[in-house]
Amino acid sequence: MFEQIGLLGAPVLALLVRGSHVQSSLIWLCTVAVALLWTTLQKEAVFGGSAWQYMCLHTANARLKIAVDLATLGVVDLPIFLPFGAAIITIALAPAWPQRGWALAVIVGLALQIPWLQLTAAKQKYSFALMFSIEIGGLAARQFGADLKWLSAILLLALLAGALPSARTVPARSGVQWGSSRHLFRLSERNPVWRNVALINIRLLSERAELRRRWPLGLLAAAPAGAWAMCRWESLRHEPTVAFLSLILVPLVFQVAGLQYDLTRAHEPTRDVLRVLGLRTATTQLVNLCVISAAFLLVAIPLICVLYAETFSPRALMCLPIGLVTVVALSLLNQVWQRQALVPKAVVAIAAAWLLIEVLVP
Repeated sequence: MFEQIGLLGAPVLALLVRGSHVQSSLIWLCTVAVALLWTTLQKEAVFGGSAWQYMCLHTANARLKIAVDLATLGVVDLPIFLPFGAAIITIALAPAWPQRGWALAVIVGLALQIPWLQLTAAKQKYSFALMFSIEIGGLAARQFGADLKWLSAILLLALLAGALPSARTVPARSGVQWGSSRHLFRLSERNPVWRNVALINIRLLSERAELRRRWPLGLLAAAPAGAWAMCRWESLRHEPTVAFLSLILVPLVFQVAGLQYDLTRAHEPTRDVLRVLGLRTATTQLVNLCVISAAFLLVAIPLICVLYAETFSPRALMCLPIGLVTVVALSLLNQVWQRQALVPKAVVAIAAAWLLIEVLVP
């Protein structure tokens, strides 16, 4: 039984020992990704429902609502807390563990980060990015030799970075978006028409409802970290690991190229208006391709980082041009054949993955 508990808490214990900062960052990244995905699946229980509609009818302090948020997340996240509990049991029952008290404090601090990260991810993107950056920096500092007491202080700083801005903001509820990127992409009559079309595309793809509908794309973006950690755990050789990671490019380019359907459908009602304003259909399609390419650059960053960590070669950057050409080709095929002709599209995507493998494993 003790061995099973130790295996369950092994990922958390790996964050405490000095080793590879890349491995610790990937473990924490996978943990946060699972937590955010779990929150998305439990959105009715966490971010809405009849109980919250009733509570919104009454005047309540912002801190009280945040406290109820955290209590709800604490109940929902019980399965995610299991590895942290197993790590605490392992350290408590170990006959000799260096700095036992500080190690337990770090584990509790890491567990407390989870609900705050979920809360800030839904409400304040900048606080989430700041918290996550501080956590990654603290874990990297530990891997490079920092003491556990300093890691505890860094985790406390991360909690303050997320708690202080949240305490001044009242969370929105059902039917109201917690955050919007619209203010970042304001339209202006002074802008060229093509630029306004590009901003409309970005606003459309960054809407919360659209992001929730595109959760498979986010999962694929985070998949390389988990896949690489699994390959390291199974001690796979270099060549199979690179091939396995490169194959993630196939579903990734399919998902990104599928954004073409959404953008085309969004511009369908305004096609005649854009034509009157002097924007040809070909120009609109070119703007759509540019936005889709920018989306691929964003979601391909984890894959490139993992490939570079595995190969330690700048050839990992070849994932960008290969992926961009593939995304553009699939988007053009989607314009011509719509949702038909799956075989030619699959051939193009598989050929791109094969070319990437040939580049990385000469």
